[in-house]
Amino acid sequence: MRFIPRWRKATWAVVIWTVLMVLWAVSASAISTNDVCSTATYTDACQAGATIGRGIAVTLVFMIWFLGFIVFSLIWLMSRPQRRLCPVCGEQVKKGLMACPKCGYNFAQASSARAGTPLALPVAMPPGVFPCYRCQSPVWQPMATCTACGAPLSWPTSPA
Repeated sequence: MRFIPRWRKATWAVVIWTVLMVLWAVSASAISTNDVCSTATYTDACQAGATIGRGIAVTLVFMIWFLGFIVFSLIWLMSRPQRRLCPVCGEQVKKGLMACPKCGYNFAQASSARAGTPLALPVAMPPGVFPCYRCQSPVWQPMATCTACGAPLSWPTSPA
């Protein structure tokens, strides 16, 4: 059993920063003024000043948190893992690899084949004919595989 989420290190930095700043803001707002203002001559003025000071302290903590959050968020955005999704098996594959380690899908061959063909505009299909999920060629109900790319097809069963 694993109870700790598998987040990136930069995500943990943002979460820990936020938790520390919340604790700091809560502790700054929870300071009691009774001990300081109990011996003062002007108790009401002392408590008003302490309340204003507490508000300023919490505002400064919030501003420090916000600036740190911006910095950590930029680091988080710049350190994203460079991965792509395999169109066959759905595995996350590191960019730079030419083949999927799980199913062997060849990204280089697919990109060269895609580069040679111009992008086609969507075409209206007659009733009962659907585009293949991989190559967009027309396929229909009894087909088990696409004739153009060989992708396996699955059809919903009709209710009895």
